[in-house]
Amino acid sequence: MVYVQGSVNDNDTLGNQSLFDVKEAITNSHRYLLSQSLDTSEYQIIFVSVPDSPMTDGSQLSSAYSYVPLAQVVGLKENLDIFLTNYLGDCGYERITGCSNSIVVSTLNYFDTATSNSN
Repeated sequence: MVYVQGSVNDNDTLGNQSLFDVKEAITNSHRYLLSQSLDTSEYQIIFVSVPDSPMTDGSQLSSAYSYVPLAQVVGLKENLDIFLTNYLGDCGYERITGCSNSIVVSTLNYFDTATSNSN
């Protein structure tokens, strides 16, 4: 199960869309389930987005994002988060779905690698 922790401002329409797309892609994947709680997840994605300066009409051209996939080791005295990697990027409104898909594909590949290495 994957828990997605998002930190996105309300006025960051692209960041909110990307966060929604990431959660939807995990929900629709056949490999992982979206967890509503960190306590029940094996993996975590920390997603942070910051909007670029808006245009004069209030629209947003792009949003900068960072996300960090983590694996959790359970069964110890305390759960242990293992840092897998981190990503930084900037995505414009014309390719927001592509950016979100890229986030999910690369993250799930890291999760697959972590799973196969733990067996």
